[in-house]
Amino acid sequence: MKNTKKSFKIGMALLFAVASVNLAGCGKRINPTAAALLTQPSAAPQQIYDPAPSYNDYYPNNTLEAVAPAVPNTQSGSFKVDQSTFSSWQAKGIAAAGGTIYLTVADTKGIMQYGTIVKMNSTDGKGWKNIGTGTLGLTHPIGKTVQGIAISGSTLIAVDSSSKVYTLDISNNKVKTNKAVGGIDVAAGGGSVFIANGTVAKTDTSASSSTPINGLSASGGVGADNQGNGYAVNGNTIKKVDMSGMVQDVITSDLTAPVDVASDSRNGDIYVLEQSMIKRFNLNGQLLCSFSSGASKPVAITVDESGCVYVADAGSSNKDSKVIKFAASTNAVMNNQAANGYGGNSYNNSLMNNRNRY
Repeated sequence: MKNTKKSFKIGMALLFAVASVNLAGCGKRINPTAAALLTQPSAAPQQIYDPAPSYNDYYPNNTLEAVAPAVPNTQSGSFKVDQSTFSSWQAKGIAAAGGTIYLTVADTKGIMQYGTIVKMNSTDGKGWKNIGTGTLGLTHPIGKTVQGIAISGSTLIAVDSSSKVYTLDISNNKVKTNKAVGGIDVAAGGGSVFIANGTVAKTDTSASSSTPINGLSASGGVGADNQGNGYAVNGNTIKKVDMSGMVQDVITSDLTAPVDVASDSRNGDIYVLEQSMIKRFNLNGQLLCSFSSGASKPVAITVDESGCVYVADAGSSNKDSKVIKFAASTNAVMNNQAANGYGGNSYNNSLMNNRNRY
């Protein structure tokens, strides 16, 4: 029995010695709490996600960068609207192409009180001629409520607020009247013709019928470019409609009571006529510069195929009604104009735009 107890004590001592050696090899004894934690399953590692890509990550070229201020257009001429002997003409709308300015004008104070279309040279305002009358000037097919005018190829298109559209063939100065539609302004470009009368409708040079553009209305004038896109003054916003009929806001800031809009088909610049100022924007709607129109009662603006800008000033009477001409902008060549389809300057595709509500 004693030997058995002695053997048991020796065995326990050896076991204790072996356990001590093993624990010393670990450098420290194991804490019971730590041992319990080691028996628990480890937590899943936390995953870190990159932020979702933005629109500009996919389309970096669509990011609008700040633009440097551009040089304003300089005034290069001023031409009297009424160069007749017996009538009292005041400007209503304007178009320009091929070195010629075309104006819708009205005499609301004389004995006859009617409207017509006159033309003059765009270089000096000379060569003035009344081309809207018939039979040696004795008949007057155009009414005194005539408003805007546009040119498409060899056809002039004028609208009347009394539900009439007039077309005039430049080759023979023959006027045709269509009583189906009317409006306060008309614009033509790229084969498209737009008529504004609160709503905006699309037609062709015959103006025999028109189709309203869904979602597009106009509180002022309309314009067009050589791609067939239309522009409309809508409050303090300029809206654009493309060939597919999609309407979008192209200018949403920097405007105060705009009157009319026109486009420079060389580079897509957009000119907006206000009561005293002209503002030039790039095709993305970013303001480039502002300059005075020089008009006391501006009613319409247009840009010819060379980029020259013309403002029709109704004035207080026929005595001070005039056309104010500005030189073309000096930043016509743009890196992206070819990609956007601008740069053409053909006569048939040149932009004509006009506006009047008086």
